Amino acid sequence: MTKKLLITLLTILTSIQLSGCNNASAFVQNGPTTETKTAPISEQVRQVAYQSFHNRFVHGTWRFNGIKIIKNEINVYIQIPEQLDMSKSQQEAYIKSRLCPDQNDPLHKLAEPPQVWVHIYTFNKIHGSYAKCDMG
Repeated sequence: MTKKLLITLLTILTSIQLSGCNNASAFVQNGPTTETKTAPISEQVRQVAYQSFHNRFVHGTWRFNGIKIIKNEINVYIQIPEQLDMSKSQQEAYIKSRLCPDQNDPLHKLAEPPQVWVHIYTFNKIHGSYAKCDMG
């Protein structure tokens, strides 16, 4: 009975297509859990974010694979050819320092910059790393 239950659970878990990396903004919170009311991200802001990242990954082996708006935050996806030889915390620091928009980026120049998460992954988003960018 236990073996059958274990197989059933494993089958269910492997069939679920949720990605922890894909939904990071929905689960990672810093500070109090009070809900803030913010305006939905406009198409114009979405386009600024898209262009900002798309233009940075035109050449080379790292590929910009689009953005998703999740819980009113911008999630950027970048596919890399192979796993970085760093710990998860080192990868997070690397994303923040090298991939997040800098102060001169058009996203920072918006009246209200959106919250941005950058995700890197090789083949499957579930096995990637991500970091919350400092947009404040």
